[in-house]
Amino acid sequence: MSVRFEFEILLLPEEIGGYRLAAYTEGVLRLMVGATAFLDADGVLLVEFGLALHKWLEIARSGPHDFYYASMDFEEEPILAFRYDALEDKYRLESVWAQGQAPLVPCPDVVAASRTYLADLRGLLKRKRGVDLEHVLRKSVSDG
Repeated sequence: MSVRFEFEILLLPEEIGGYRLAAYTEGVLRLMVGATAFLDADGVLLVEFGLALHKWLEIARSGPHDFYYASMDFEEEPILAFRYDALEDKYRLESVWAQGQAPLVPCPDVVAASRTYLADLRGLLKRKRGVDLEHVLRKSVSDG
């Protein structure tokens, strides 16, 4: 099953030092499952989400592992979660803002979509602000 993230940065801070890039880069985050939007959320901290995905991908290298993303910007949670179903060997997608019931999604598809999101975010931030997101991601893993 095809899974992909789509996003649009609507707010990108002029100053990007320290925590500002993660705390103030906002936009629309959409998770498409096939042709259907499972999640379509506005005001998501896209770099913060990327940091959470990056940390999860590091852990998931050793095998399937649950992912849970919440943000202090929203009381409701999870914004997005991948719950591993060992019987099916797939992830069940969850979101407080889910638009319908998502099917179980093969683990490699979720991992690939997450990697593509990070690559797309990296490229966009590099073009718009000259930001080396890879450095920010590496620092977040060493700090956390």
